[in-house]
Amino acid sequence: MTRRVILTFLVMVACCCWGTTAVRADTITVHDLGQNTVLGIFMYTVEFDAASSLRNGDGFVIYDFAGETSWTLGPAYASTGSTPVNQGGFAVGPFTLDGTVSSNTLTLNGAVDAIAGAAAVANAIPFDDPLIPNLTFRWTGGNVALAGPVFATLTVHTSLHGKTTSVFGSEDHQPNGSFSFAGNPVMVPAPAAVPMPSAAGAGLALLGLVGIRRITSSVAARN
Repeated sequence: MTRRVILTFLVMVACCCWGTTAVRADTITVHDLGQNTVLGIFMYTVEFDAASSLRNGDGFVIYDFAGETSWTLGPAYASTGSTPVNQGGFAVGPFTLDGTVSSNTLTLNGAVDAIAGAAAVANAIPFDDPLIPNLTFRWTGGNVALAGPVFATLTVHTSLHGKTTSVFGSEDHQPNGSFSFAGNPVMVPAPAAVPMPSAAGAGLALLGLVGIRRITSSVAARN
């Protein structure tokens, strides 16, 4: 049995235990907006689909996000313009950030892990390093049905100045009450790469060592 089949099976099991049907739909998706590794800023567009509704415990998680120092989420925009709007009670939040060293704090955390893990396997990305925190953005605003696609900007500041690829996972509800899940790759912080010495620089250093050795040898011969 392949790992992908196992992950799909885990999603089905998790949802059956909660008496609901697993629907893999892009209802909450997280997209890379940009990264400034010099300042340690990672920005994402969070899209809430028109068919999405939120209940306490829904939300999304970015796996293996190291060094988080602060974050903001908002404002929310309608898909037709840049004016902040209130869509069915949803504006900027409320979302709560939960940091965990593994998994997440969403309602069906196992199913979200399985969907995100499948995305990691499909893209050959390491998944859920136990030494790196996961950032779970958990909805706490009660039942909200969105009246059309809504977009929010997530900005996360980090103490690290490099970047690498990880994945996100998400959970929300369909209008009929069933759960929906999504997962795809996103960029996350990593330690800055240490620059390797250039070939020319290495050659000069080697010549310097050889020169010192020759001088030393010459002095020894005189003595």
